[in-house]
Amino acid sequence: MSWRIPELLLATGFAYCFAALGNIVLRRRAARLQDWNESFLAGLAVAGTLLFPLSLVLSRYALLSVAVLLAACGAHDLGKAVWRLGQRSAAIAAKPHSTRSMDVMTVVFIAAIAIPTVAFLWLNLRFSYGWDGFIIWATKARVLYDTGSMTTRWWFHDAPERLMLYPQLVPLYEALVALVRGAFDWSSWNSFKAVFPFFYLSLLFSSLRSARTLAPARIAYGAVALLVLLPGVFSETSVGGYADMPQAAMAAGLLAACLGPAATERSFKNPVAWLCAGLILVKSEGMILLAAFAAALGLLWLSDGRMALLQRIRSYRHPLLIVGGCVLLRWLFLETCGARDPTFGPMDRSHVIQAAGRWLQAPALCLVRMVAVKTWGLFWPAFFLGSAVLLAAGRRLERTVALATLFAMGAYVSVYYLSNWDIAVHIPNSYDRLLCHLAPSAAVTIAAAYWRLASGGRGARHVRPAAAK
Repeated sequence: MSWRIPELLLATGFAYCFAALGNIVLRRRAARLQDWNESFLAGLAVAGTLLFPLSLVLSRYALLSVAVLLAACGAHDLGKAVWRLGQRSAAIAAKPHSTRSMDVMTVVFIAAIAIPTVAFLWLNLRFSYGWDGFIIWATKARVLYDTGSMTTRWWFHDAPERLMLYPQLVPLYEALVALVRGAFDWSSWNSFKAVFPFFYLSLLFSSLRSARTLAPARIAYGAVALLVLLPGVFSETSVGGYADMPQAAMAAGLLAACLGPAATERSFKNPVAWLCAGLILVKSEGMILLAAFAAALGLLWLSDGRMALLQRIRSYRHPLLIVGGCVLLRWLFLETCGARDPTFGPMDRSHVIQAAGRWLQAPALCLVRMVAVKTWGLFWPAFFLGSAVLLAAGRRLERTVALATLFAMGAYVSVYYLSNWDIAVHIPNSYDRLLCHLAPSAAVTIAAAYWRLASGGRGARHVRPAAAK
């Protein structure tokens, strides 16, 4: 097994450049690790959004243009960091260092997080791509590397047209590594899986930040340990080059941004807006997640009355414009492809009749996957119990987190009503990957519910006032 050190270094460099681009867009200098993580995800979203319009204007030079932009952002950020280093070194040396003691359980939880993390890093480089990891995501990265732009031309002529419709964020990252590496050869079968550890680490940091907002540190670390110990998250398709774990990382980042102080930013530098854009650029299911998030947020705003809802829409018009513009660009790309996903639909009379015949079968099959102990343990039953606690006794923000997760879960079940496959085959082969997208918010829900019960109903005393607005 090769550790792919050159590719890991290139992926690390691009991760820094993505974060630097995010810093510029968010107009800040990230100082804490959680801020760098948010900037990394925002930078990914910006780069992925730019790729399609650059492909229309610059054709085969679009990928190179993104690489040059990222390199310039990275150099700019690095130059500012070096310039500030001398100014800050004296102040840092003079500042007394504070030490925080950790209780035994926190240390145990941190160890429980570290073990599957190391296992993921090893398995990610040990095993080759899974089926979708190769035939969809790595192959799409190869097409992007060969053509230099987003295109409807596929690498092999008999590829199903639906493969063109998949979003570009993960293939973009892989293609950028290949561009600087100078080759995209299948003989080095796992070279470009070097990008996935950064999504995994982002998933950890975002989940910890969200849980820490709603519960004390020990419970937050426990929630993250629970999350990463799930085989459906740290192994299986996550180490096969699939885009489901990156989709979960972007969803976790969006939740963390919503609970953070910058969520109340009314300008174009609101990180929530850019992470919403990134959500739809990882997998097609990101549009479903965005709709569920919008529905939960709309209910939160509407709880203060219709006038308050309209006032907030006007107040957040600039972030909403970003989200709307990115959704429009995604729609334009799908229209440019002129292809239709044959897996689902269309919405016609025969599919409506088919859906009516599946109204109990689809939820039952999905429930079977949720209680599959080898993959999920008792994680999803615990989530449902936690959701019930928060919906009954939680604060508005806690209820919104639970509702958004439940809305997305219900939407994911509903798509199978229009599946053109036999859902007795389709659901067992795909629903675990969809649940992976929701696992971070489910873990945060469990943590918040546990803290509410353990604190005797005081609950989210750790929530920043800005996060609830």
